[in-house]
Amino acid sequence: MNTENRVFNKLAQAEKVELSAQKIELSNLSILNNITIEANKLSIRGDDFKKNKRALEEEKNILNINSKQIISGSQKQIDIFKAKSKELGIDVTKISEYKNALKSIQKIKDVLKETS
Repeated sequence: MNTENRVFNKLAQAEKVELSAQKIELSNLSILNNITIEANKLSIRGDDFKKNKRALEEEKNILNINSKQIISGSQKQIDIFKAKSKELGIDVTKISEYKNALKSIQKIKDVLKETS
């Protein structure tokens, strides 16, 4: 009988080990599925980021072109205004519109520096 009991005990232990191994395999599959789900989420976020980055790059390029055009054209107009004012003996530094125009152009120049 002892031999029989030992055989049955060994079989029971082997069965427990096999069931434990199956539990580990199922657990590993669950972990792998979670990895796949999280990786897919990050991949989607990465794709969205790339699209947004491209759109922002395009907007930056348009902004820079427009800024350069406005700076160039405005500077010419300011120079003409300054020359005519000087002919009339007017101090342009006392004209608020002149000051505001210079400040606005400086803001555009600052934007251009940051986006170039």
